[in-house]
Amino acid sequence: IQFDTSTKIHFYNKAAVLMFGYSRDESMGQQLKKIIGVDVDVEQRSAKEFEVTKKDGLKIWVSISIAKIQVGGEVQYSATIKDITAQKTSTLQMDALQRELKARMDQINLACVVSESD
Repeated sequence: IQFDTSTKIHFYNKAAVLMFGYSRDESMGQQLKKIIGVDVDVEQRSAKEFEVTKKDGLKIWVSISIAKIQVGGEVQYSATIKDITAQKTSTLQMDALQRELKARMDQINLACVVSESD
């Protein structure tokens, strides 16, 4: 997705259509936030992760990287967007399992009685 300094979309490719569900005609000239659902910081230096809502209401996780470009003497930005839903879901599930394991281990430690015999 390519957009200008006011975040108005100037280019919207087929991958974006498939990812977000909005047609090219629906997206061109719209504000980026209306299509992807989040504000992006054009000065960001590294990829940022966001949970976004597609046109059909499905929530997905994306990684967004922004690059500053010149188009006909005008400053614009190019957003490279990757669907990271599977990776993020796995990470969140693993984090939840680790928290559960720690809680159970803490319970076991509280329940254990250590005795010494001669």
